[in-house]
Amino acid sequence: EKLEFALRAARGVVVTLRPTDELGVIAFDTSPEWVVPLRRLSRPEAAADAIGNIGVGGGTSMYPALEEALNALTASKASMKHVLVLTDGRSNPGDFEEAARRMKRRRITM
Repeated sequence: EKLEFALRAARGVVVTLRPTDELGVIAFDTSPEWVVPLRRLSRPEAAADAIGNIGVGGGTSMYPALEEALNALTASKASMKHVLVLTDGRSNPGDFEEAARRMKRRRITM
């Protein structure tokens, strides 16, 4: 039920974006996986379908996914950069405060 709620929220974000916006989606369990690689949103339906196919996996290791997002957004030329994290609040340990500081320095909101 929690996953279904998160997937509905993520798919809801996709429909609010314009074709000139960039979108990337990283699913995470024991490791991060790019479900939708970061790029312009030329096919929102395909991105929404890919998001809808995210399933429950093995652990919850969010920190490596944040690192992936940070690296991809640092390389992006987008003028506004945001990271939306959908989680049940549990994760393996990681230096989340440092990741948040690095995002802030690069003007990436989370």
